[in-house]
Amino acid sequence: MCVLLLSGAGYFASAHKYLELTTHFKLQYLIGSVGCLLVFIFFGSWPWAVCMLIGCFINLSALVPFYISSSRIRTGATRANFRVLLSNVNSLSTHYQALIDLVNEETPDVLIAQEVNNLWLSELKVVGNLLPHSVTVPRERGAGIALYSRIPLQQSEVVDPERTGRPSILAQLCVDERTISLLAIHPHAPVRRDHFEYRNRLLCAASSLARRMSAPKIVIGDFNCSMWSPYFSNFVRKAGLVDARKGFGVLPTWPTQMLLKPLLMIPIDHCLVSPDIKVVSIRTGRNIGSDHLPLIVELAIPKS
Repeated sequence: MCVLLLSGAGYFASAHKYLELTTHFKLQYLIGSVGCLLVFIFFGSWPWAVCMLIGCFINLSALVPFYISSSRIRTGATRANFRVLLSNVNSLSTHYQALIDLVNEETPDVLIAQEVNNLWLSELKVVGNLLPHSVTVPRERGAGIALYSRIPLQQSEVVDPERTGRPSILAQLCVDERTISLLAIHPHAPVRRDHFEYRNRLLCAASSLARRMSAPKIVIGDFNCSMWSPYFSNFVRKAGLVDARKGFGVLPTWPTQMLLKPLLMIPIDHCLVSPDIKVVSIRTGRNIGSDHLPLIVELAIPKS
């Protein structure tokens, strides 16, 4: 019964912080619902079995869209010409070389590194050999952010639209003679009431900023919420963007320390694109010693 209640609680997520937290575990609820369903069928407890069947449908309806290719994003339909690597490095981690090795292997056009402090930026200087153009904002306590690019930046600025203490990076660069806009954000983790409000305010402000950005456009970062949060859904709708995960699966990214990963992990690192961009692939990278898995996205930017 707890599984069913938690599955349904997400429909009231806008009412309270704790109800919103229940939205992030659709995969876990599905596993629990299926397990309970089989047990109740085995023991012939048909009313409970029906309840668990309802739980299965509730969670499947949230999960299935991420395994069905969208009409806007034709999986593998064209060749990628832009690769971006997102990594929340965990400011307490000292596994600098693991990220450097991943960058050298993946050779992204853009690296977004989050939770970077001065020590991390010092260690990442070597990345400049591959990605010489950068915007770096070192901060302690997980608020730092950096963008490294192989492609020269036409424009770049550090923005904090809601003054929440979480800087974002807005940049423009040229891919195949087409100027694209890229916004990297990292809202607060909603561990406290004020941080919950800060996160939601930043998502709201970022959605307005994203809507004003010139297409083709990309918004990427650790959103500190899953795609089932109403605040994430509102962001996507207001920004007029498409979730790059559609058609590629749930791709959980956090926390990597879980014993039964990825069964207990949730997807809180995201990439969103304007409808004119085709997503060729999106996948998680290997564990680099952070509490987040990296996210690697290959995109086809339309030519002018």
